[in-house]
Amino acid sequence: MGLSLTPHQLVIADGVELESVVMDDPVLVVPAESFCAGTTVSRQFHRIEQAGELSFILNQPYRNFKAVGVWVLAVLVNGDVLRRWKSGRGQGENFIRILNLNARDLVEIKITVIEDRIDMVTWEAASRCWVSEVEFNPTVHRGPTRLESSYVDPFFDDRICNGSGFSVSTIGDLSAWVRGNCFNDTISKVFVINERCIVPLLVVKRSGATRTVVLSNGAVDLHRTERNPVFQRSSFCHELYVNQIYVCDPGTVGPHALPLSWGILGFGDWCIPKVGDIVRLIADALNGSSGEPTTYFGSSAGGFWALALAHFDHGSRAIVNNAQFDWTRWMAGAVNELRASRLGNELPSELRRRLPHQTGVLRLLSTRPEALRVDYYVNTESKHDATVDLPQMEAFLKNYPRQSAAVEIHRYADENAGHNPMDMPHIIDILNAS
Repeated sequence: MGLSLTPHQLVIADGVELESVVMDDPVLVVPAESFCAGTTVSRQFHRIEQAGELSFILNQPYRNFKAVGVWVLAVLVNGDVLRRWKSGRGQGENFIRILNLNARDLVEIKITVIEDRIDMVTWEAASRCWVSEVEFNPTVHRGPTRLESSYVDPFFDDRICNGSGFSVSTIGDLSAWVRGNCFNDTISKVFVINERCIVPLLVVKRSGATRTVVLSNGAVDLHRTERNPVFQRSSFCHELYVNQIYVCDPGTVGPHALPLSWGILGFGDWCIPKVGDIVRLIADALNGSSGEPTTYFGSSAGGFWALALAHFDHGSRAIVNNAQFDWTRWMAGAVNELRASRLGNELPSELRRRLPHQTGVLRLLSTRPEALRVDYYVNTESKHDATVDLPQMEAFLKNYPRQSAAVEIHRYADENAGHNPMDMPHIIDILNAS
């Protein structure tokens, strides 16, 4: 049975309709003059007149690792997103099937711009998405509306949310999720879906607490996790007397997981700022009106995460242990695996040049107008920390006195521990006193 797109493409920016253009072809394209973050371009199908299933092909052929995450393509029903795909992956013909549609449902295809590329006609051409082979078949309604697709984006693969004991929320519903799920001295797990990825979090609300500590993972063992979310140090959550948010790097989860990701999902596709938005919303909801500034903690790669998250949270502080400050200078095996899988095998020197703040967290902190309070615990008996990372922090203190004025280095010597974090009782005491 025939069903077609309506003729108009709608372009919206900042909630304001910029234009509604009659399109001769079944295509979506972001106009060059409107190619800025937050702009949406959408096409709708005519409303469905009876229950059934809709199938069609989406073809967004542009493939370039440097374009991954510049925009996101989505299919919606009645305004609810059923599935998302990132730009730049050259997914080709993606066969879509939407089952259990109801009469009067509205199916929409939408592109949301994530990164500014304004007035660049080449990006306009790259954004083209063609719709073809549309077919609607009336069927008896059998359950909730769902979408099947021949291609699933690895960082929007909602199959990781199934049967895992997690709640699922969007960033807009987080405050309501906290009120409905986070009760005193209980553990809650949630997948937060946003325009960059699906973020796994574990949240602990402590009775009477008005302060939150955010704890980020370091490297994970994919054989042990089986590519599922893991929350390091959550085993001592009942010994911390503060609210807690445990962050699992989205790049270490799912079929394309890596043991280390540093928030990198693609070239220029860095999820840490958006994760920062999420944890701030949850912390505000946990702490209430009398909430105190948030503390961010992590060791090794988790230290990189902690510093980056704190950078985006005004008034916060970071406590890090044997932190990695520039991941391109970490162990070659982990760096090369990330370069090969998500960064087009760009050389580390080129990545530092083109992505200075995403590769080096001290370079990010150097852009601050004021100092971030940082307590840096470093084992001088760890060869890599003593010879690679500690000199970077010492150079930061020398070269950026204003931005580093609130940094304190705590040196200790533990030959047996090496790069491993300090013992748990010591970490617990530091975080409870922070």
